[in-house]
Formats: sequence, C-alpha cells, structure tokens
Amino acid sequence: MQVLPGGDTPATQAQAAVAELRRLSERATGWDWSRCAGIARTWVHLDPVRSLCEMEGIPVQMANEEFSGLWFLRETRALVDWLRGRSSRLVSNADLLAWLAVQTSNAWTQVLQEWLAEWGREVRRHQRGLLLLTAHRAKGLEFDHVVVLDGDWVSVGRD
Repeated sequence: MQVLPGGDTPATQAQAAVAELRRLSERATGWDWSRCAGIARTWVHLDPVRSLCEMEGIPVQMANEEFSGLWFLRETRALVDWLRGRSSRLVSNADLLAWLAVQTSNAWTQVLQEWLAEWGREVRRHQRGLLLLTAHRAKGLEFDHVVVLDGDWVSVGRD
C-alpha cells in the first residue's frame, strides 16, 4: 500500500490515481484493467477519474451505469426490504419466484423480474476495465489493484 499526494480536488486526485495505475500497468506483465478498481465515498469523486480514463484510452466503467434508476423504484426497494428481513442470507430461485408471484403485477415488477433474470446470468458481470464504485458497492469484491480517492470521507452519513 502506498499513499500518494493527490491534491485537494477531485480532478487532481483523479490525475494522481490514473497516473499511478498507468505506471503500474506499464511495469506489470499480464496487466488486466478489469482486475482494478477506483473507490471513493461518493460518485462525484469518480466522475473525473472516468473522464481521464476515457481521454487516455483506459477501459473504464461506472458501477452505477447499468439499470441505475432501477434501484430507486418502489418495487426494487420492496425486494431489498424483503431480502433484509429474511433470516437466511441464501435465496433460492423458488423463494425469489414466490416473492415475485405475490407482488402486484405492473410494468415495473416485470422490469424488475427481467432485470433479476439478466443479473442472474451475468453475476459478477464481465468487467470491461477499471471499475469505479463507491466503498459501499465495493463490499465483498476483490481486485488486484485499488485506488481510494480522498474526498468526503470525514462527512457523516445517516448510516
């Protein structure tokens, strides 16, 4: 682990993070950008990293890109509440289908069901490059190389 001076702004921190990852990539044999991550407390600190990666031709993706609006749906929140309320962390297909069967059928529950089916097929999707995500989303994931951006960590959230 190393601590790099990155300045006080998201832009200067992005420059330091990308420069260090670029330096490591040039020295490592078999470097794979899809085994790397950039983590910050908030998404706003990741936007400059994404922009810089795109400018430099580094494959990059934001963990909040796909289906981002889906997480704010009432139906999705109901599913999350149901999952959190279970005594077991394991959920079978039958459990999930039973939960879906008792939900009021509408366009959004259909979208949610389709998304769950797709997600099930793409668990731990084929990461295409440097994955940018918040610390909250990084829980349980593993990467060979990680940069942690220094922004808003001293802020106290509701949780």
